[in-house]
Amino acid sequence: MTESMITAGGCGVAKSLTLGTNARVLGTALCQSSILTDISTSQSATNAGNVFNFFRNATITTVNFGVTTTNLANVFIAGAPITGLQQTATNSYSLWIESCKVLLSDTTDASGTSTVCLQLSGGLSVNRCLYVTNTITVEGNFNSNGTIASSGTALSTLFSNPTNSASLGIGSVPPLGGMSVVKSLRIGTLFDVLGISDFSAAGGSIAGGTTISGNLSVSGNSRFSNIAESSFLSSTNNTDAPTSTSG
Repeated sequence: MTESMITAGGCGVAKSLTLGTNARVLGTALCQSSILTDISTSQSATNAGNVFNFFRNATITTVNFGVTTTNLANVFIAGAPITGLQQTATNSYSLWIESCKVLLSDTTDASGTSTVCLQLSGGLSVNRCLYVTNTITVEGNFNSNGTIASSGTALSTLFSNPTNSASLGIGSVPPLGGMSVVKSLRIGTLFDVLGISDFSAAGGSIAGGTTISGNLSVSGNSRFSNIAESSFLSSTNNTDAPTSTSG
């Protein structure tokens, strides 16, 4: 080892310590809890904030022209602690924050996988709620084992995939189970039902034409202003028609 001062035992510094270049710790570094007294903030004024351990922006230069550095960071953690002889670990973390909040003041919006404020190369697990004030963009699949609730009063959920539905399982929104709609449902083009449809409301209105390729069974009254029949129309009701509006 080449140093200007070597101590065989420990070394204590009662006040501040300033290092001109790098510092190397071969063991562990411990920052004890401390009490600091603010003497600069005026009475009844607001202190914008204090940080007690901080890293200033580092500057890297080069003597050669056109050098490009792929990644730069003020703090680098090589990985989580590893176990040695006769030792096992249930969990091993590279960074462990016991409590309190984490603040990222960078306001960079997410416009891709690399232009973000927080970039994760792996997955993300959230044990509690996740609150997002703007748009969530998912390039892959979005799987939910619970309930997806949309409580907005404006256009809450928009599916911009224009895929049309030509068969079961094909379309912009293909639910594998049933669907319940409490209020109105509007369909822009074709409404195709492969099974039996049950309309239990008091009435219904069809503004356009209707084609029925099978049988039509009506248990109540029906009124037709114009009937164009190409096959055969039969009725088992034998009530006479004394007027033009009865029968």
